[in-house]
Amino acid sequence: MTHVAAEATAAGWHPGQLHIERFAPAAPPSAEAEAGAKAGVATAFTVRIASTGTGYRVPVERTIAEVFTAHGVEVELSCEQGICGACLTPVLAGEPDHRDEVQTPDERAAGDRITICCSRARAPELLLGL
Repeated sequence: MTHVAAEATAAGWHPGQLHIERFAPAAPPSAEAEAGAKAGVATAFTVRIASTGTGYRVPVERTIAEVFTAHGVEVELSCEQGICGACLTPVLAGEPDHRDEVQTPDERAAGDRITICCSRARAPELLLGL
């Protein structure tokens, strides 16, 4: 699929014209990315639910979905790998750090939705439309 997408892009297709479904992530996180997360490059942040105002701290080693589930917040989940889009959640404030393979580059640039199963925050806090 990666080859097909690359060829379509090279032929002038816009990413929004492609629909790709994966059954596993295209590539596992690199050892360098893992080391960077452990070295503190990834940071903890707070995720806040707009409807209640409740905030939860998301540590480096956990996902937003894991934190929500641990606190009894019901969220839609399926693959939990960032490939299905079931957990796409509206972002009302803050900047997502997209780590999914669901959204197109344009959708990621808009920053108005996040896959809570794998993506993180670039800002100290995210306000989600839940």
